[in-house]
Amino acid sequence: MQHPLISRTLIISWIAGLFGVATTATTAQARPAAGGGVIAGDDYPAAWKRAGKDAFATAFGLNRECVSFAAWKVYRDAGGRAVPTGTAPPADWPRFSINVDRGWGNAGAWGRYAATHGVRVDGNPTVGAIAHWIASGAMKVGHVGVVKAVNRDGSIDIEQYNLREDGRYSVLHMARRASASDRSNGHPAWAVPWPSDFIHIHGR
Repeated sequence: MQHPLISRTLIISWIAGLFGVATTATTAQARPAAGGGVIAGDDYPAAWKRAGKDAFATAFGLNRECVSFAAWKVYRDAGGRAVPTGTAPPADWPRFSINVDRGWGNAGAWGRYAATHGVRVDGNPTVGAIAHWIASGAMKVGHVGVVKAVNRDGSIDIEQYNLREDGRYSVLHMARRASASDRSNGHPAWAVPWPSDFIHIHGR
């Protein structure tokens, strides 16, 4: 089973070299399946939504937390299609997603963990990338969301769970490299700073 993967990796690296495209190690992430594409919107498993916030933990972290939603999106965007009907994650999650529970940890640590495990981290938002905030006054334990859109004017749309500690889905529009005011789910206005960086799991 190793030989096709090795051959494909070598071919991709050779093609990338021809066109001057940098390749990135994927030690901290699963290999995505062919045909995976970015799926925007709140497709978080209904069984995980129905349970109270932090009711249970999986390899994706505590349910209805930002890390759990982000890891779910990594799974879906890489080609994972199973939908949990209980509290367990999909059986094929190691192939498509990341291990939050034993590795990536709290949101604020994702950038450092990614960078030390061969995953590209930079200041450039791309669709499907993880928007990452380090722990700070605004984000006490950090935060992660997923870039849903990058617009022509440089603004971005980020989808996430639990931005306001309510365990709910929201979308935030941010002007290019500027803070934004969030009023999602009936909350009062709150200033959200531009993400600290962007994490490109599976090269997204």
